Amino acid sequence: MARPKEFDRTKTVDKALEIFWCKGYEATSVQDLLDAMEINRGSMYDTFHDKYSLYVEALSRYEATEAAPLFAVLNEPMTGRAAIDQFFDTLLDEITHDTKRKGCFVVNTIIELAPHDKALHHRVQAILASGEASFERTIRRGQQDGSINAAADAIQMARLLNNTVQGMRVLGKVNPDRAMLHDVAAAALNALK
Repeated sequence: MARPKEFDRTKTVDKALEIFWCKGYEATSVQDLLDAMEINRGSMYDTFHDKYSLYVEALSRYEATEAAPLFAVLNEPMTGRAAIDQFFDTLLDEITHDTKRKGCFVVNTIIELAPHDKALHHRVQAILASGEASFERTIRRGQQDGSINAAADAIQMARLLNNTVQGMRVLGKVNPDRAMLHDVAAAALNALK
């Protein structure tokens, strides 16, 4: 009879996420993962099958615990423009408080793996599309409440904001200067006037 697992899967995936996020997929060895997750090799393979499958699960965990809460700010009961301003204030806080300069796990995946991995390419494409759709809905709400220019093309503005987020995440890895990143966000937000 098989022994029951003696670890919390969610906490274990969180530990794997942290090591992948800090080191990247290729630079993270199986031993790095075992040390971080505090499980043995057999438990890792029995539970997660392989390093790649564990990475995919870590990406899902990141999406649920990091990306979704950030984009949830856009659903707060306020004007569309105020929600977008709050989103970028929150993003600035996240970037400037990232002392390990890990950046965004989705962006890291896009840069390291998506160009060579069709499944991850589609996965991160869907995550980005979700962010774009959230911005578009918020822009349209702002156009209805009068806080965003009604003549602005909501899809174009959503794409601009979504790409600004990704650019800020990349810049923040090398230069998390709040004033500089604020200027980047402000320039994008000016397009909503």
